[in-house]
Amino acid sequence: MKYICHALLIGLLASIFPTLALSADSEQLAKQRQLFKQASNAVQTNQLNVFRPLRAQLADYPLAGYLDYLYLQHRLSQVSEQTLREFFAENEGTFYADRLRASWLDRLAAQKAWSSYLEFYQGTQPASRQCLKAQALIATGNQARAQEMFEQLWLVNQSQHDNCDPVFQHASREGWLTDDLRWQRLMLTLRAQQFSLAKFLARAVNNSSEAEAGCNAGRVFMKIP
Repeated sequence: MKYICHALLIGLLASIFPTLALSADSEQLAKQRQLFKQASNAVQTNQLNVFRPLRAQLADYPLAGYLDYLYLQHRLSQVSEQTLREFFAENEGTFYADRLRASWLDRLAAQKAWSSYLEFYQGTQPASRQCLKAQALIATGNQARAQEMFEQLWLVNQSQHDNCDPVFQHASREGWLTDDLRWQRLMLTLRAQQFSLAKFLARAVNNSSEAEAGCNAGRVFMKIP
């Protein structure tokens, strides 16, 4: 099943380059397509002695970068950061570069390699990795940027990812988490009818009994100012 899905993906990738079909050298193109299929199969079955010479013959093939992705995705513990820099630069904007970047960022975070995490962090990332970026900023001494990012992560109307917990704890210790910010988030959660979260937040603000009463009233009447 895995290889059937892979074959479908190869076909889809090839279809995004329709102008190739207009090439005068159709015989060469057909040969490259065949080599591409052989190379992708070889790298996925770990036949590197077969893969390497095939890859060398596809230097100018539009989907050569996808072969590099297939090679790198299971070898992140073995490759250098410079190799990855070159891969990302050459394949910027492709879905497979984004996928590899996500895996690499997760690996760097697990190793707490925060300087490298900040270097390789790019584009729109999910909340879990945004929280890790804030951790990286704190760990590398970028307190101003960390505080700015903390406020963005804090002011949401739902529970944040667990990766944000260390950021919020640091913010509380540093005095970044003001009562005003607590109230702002409380109101956001009430408007979103996230009453359990709102009640939890209410316990930490000044006049917490008043805030909890407001949460209970909101739950009963759903009258959100």
